Amino acid sequence: MIYSKLLGAGVILAAAAMPNVANAADAFVPASDTWTGPYIGAFGGYAWLDANDDGEYESEGITDGGPVKGFLVGGLLGYNHQMENIVLGIEADLAYSFANGDVVNDDDEVADTDLNFLGTVRGRAGMVFGESDNTLLFVTGGLAVGDFDADFEGQSDGATHLGYVIGAGLEHMVTESFSIKAEYNYMDFGKKDYDDAEGENISYDGHVVKLGVNFHF
Repeated sequence: MIYSKLLGAGVILAAAAMPNVANAADAFVPASDTWTGPYIGAFGGYAWLDANDDGEYESEGITDGGPVKGFLVGGLLGYNHQMENIVLGIEADLAYSFANGDVVNDDDEVADTDLNFLGTVRGRAGMVFGESDNTLLFVTGGLAVGDFDADFEGQSDGATHLGYVIGAGLEHMVTESFSIKAEYNYMDFGKKDYDDAEGENISYDGHVVKLGVNFHF
């Protein structure tokens, strides 16, 4: 009899403790299984841009489409808000660039160009699909900024260009906290005068691809 009483008391105590155990377990589970929330990330990529001089050097035979290309590495932060299967968000990134290029005129005079860094502030809009809505297909667009140096026959000048970016990408949740992403951007940085380098109205535009990982809070 005493054993049955002890067993009954144990069952009652265990039942009373179950909600507390469940609450304790919940503390170790992410608060949300949706895309809603802030995130940070890191990425690597490759840029290939056209450098076009519409000023003095164009008349000396510089052709359209001098390539400025190379790798870049950077970081980002953003925020998503999910409404059913639609995700809206905003993202800002900044990348250090190793991209550079040469433009040669008819006299074999070389104009060196370097992209020092580039950054964007963009809106994002996309749709989730797949198991548990863990894959996001999105489009993006906004402002782009790029810092360039130009060296014409030893005369150097630099300028920061402000333009626009549009693009698209695919992001996949690997776990509840980490995602991987692939993205393509087209960027147009417009024209700037490089007076100290005797270059006028130099414009840059072209393509950037990025591969990265994001941590979601």
